[in-house]
Amino acid sequence: MEVKQKIDSLVKMFLLSNVVLKDEEDFKNKLSTIVTDGVDNLQFVADFDDTLTKHTVNGKKTFNSFEIFCKTKTLSQSFLDRGTELFVNMKPLLNKHDLTKEEQQQVDDVLEKIIALIVGEKVNIEDVYECVDQVNTPLKDGCRETLSLLASHRVPIIIVSAGSGDVINYLVRGYGARVVANFYIFDEGRITAYVRPWVGLYNKNQRALPVDDDRHNIVLLGDHTWDSKMADNVPNVKTILKVGFFYGNDEMKMRRYLEHYDVLLLNDESTDKINDMFSWGFAYPEPLVVVEEGYSLPPENCCALIAGANDIGTGESLKSLSTWSSRSPSAPAQRKVPYRHNLITDHPVNKQTTLVKYYINELCARCKESVLMEDRDSKMA
Repeated sequence: MEVKQKIDSLVKMFLLSNVVLKDEEDFKNKLSTIVTDGVDNLQFVADFDDTLTKHTVNGKKTFNSFEIFCKTKTLSQSFLDRGTELFVNMKPLLNKHDLTKEEQQQVDDVLEKIIALIVGEKVNIEDVYECVDQVNTPLKDGCRETLSLLASHRVPIIIVSAGSGDVINYLVRGYGARVVANFYIFDEGRITAYVRPWVGLYNKNQRALPVDDDRHNIVLLGDHTWDSKMADNVPNVKTILKVGFFYGNDEMKMRRYLEHYDVLLLNDESTDKINDMFSWGFAYPEPLVVVEEGYSLPPENCCALIAGANDIGTGESLKSLSTWSSRSPSAPAQRKVPYRHNLITDHPVNKQTTLVKYYINELCARCKESVLMEDRDSKMA
C-alpha cells in the first residue's frame, strides 16, 4: 500500500509539471514492479548526449561528445575540413523524420567514415581530456547525484552512445558506468585505430550490452526515438520503463516520441524527475570505509573497483577481500583508491569488491592512466 500511495503522489506531481505519460496506469504498474523488486534486480541503460548532458546552456546548443573530441587542438585542418564536408552532406537526413532503413544505414555509414578519418592523427589522450575541460557541455543538473546513487547501490548503468567513448568515460569517471561507444586506440602520440564494433545512431540495438544477466528490470533513458530500442536485445527482461527527454514544442513530434517512450520529460535540463522516481525506493547506505594498510589487487581484478557501500563496515571490511586480495608488504609505494574510481568497461565486474589501497605498479595500463588522472584532478581541486 505504501508503494502505491507514493507512486500515486508522484504521478499527481508529474502531471502538474513538464511530464507526459503515455499510459498512466501502465507507468504506475511498471514503476511499482521496479521499486518492489528492489535495486538488486535493477539496471539502467542510457544514451549520453542530450540525455545525461544538457541540451542547451544559456540558450545555445551544447556540443555532443564527438564534436568535443573533434575540437582537440592537435587535430589537423585537413581532417576538420573533410569531416565537416561529410557532416554537412549528411545533415538533411538528420533533420528528416521517420528515415527508411536505407537512409538510417546511410547516416551510420557517413558517421563511420568521419570516425575513421581521425585514424592517423597526432593526438594524445591527455589532449582530449584537456579539450573536454575547456568545452562547456555539462552533465544535467542532478545527474551526478543520480550516478552517485546508482553507484552506491551497485546498480549498473550502461551508457550506449554513437559519440566519443573517450570523452564520455572522462565526463562520467568515478561512477562505475559501463560505456558502449566509439573508442580510439592511442599509441605514442598518434591514433592508430578505432575500436570495433563501432556504435552508430541506428545500430545501438545491435550491440551486445554489458548488462547483468541476473537483473531483470531496466530503466532506459534516451532523447531520440531510436534510443528507445537500445535494450531490445537484452535477454530475460521482466520490466522495462522507457524515459525520454523531449526538446522543443512540436506536438506532432511529441506524439511520435510517445509511441516509443512510457514517459516524456519536456525541455528538462535536469535528472530531478529520475531521482524523484527512484531515490525514495533506495535505502541509503552507510558511508564507505576504505580498507587501510597493505592490501593489493591482482591485475585481473584491478578494474572492478566499484562502490560497495552496503557490504562495508569498520570491522567487516576485509571479509569481502579474503578470496582474492593479497598481502604485499614489500611491494612498491602505494596509492589510495579514489572513492569514485572509474570502471573500465572491458573488464569484468566483481560484485564483492570494496575500496582498498593498492600498488600502482600491479595495475593494468588503462587503470594506471585512470588513477593518475584522478590523482591529478584531486590535486587541482
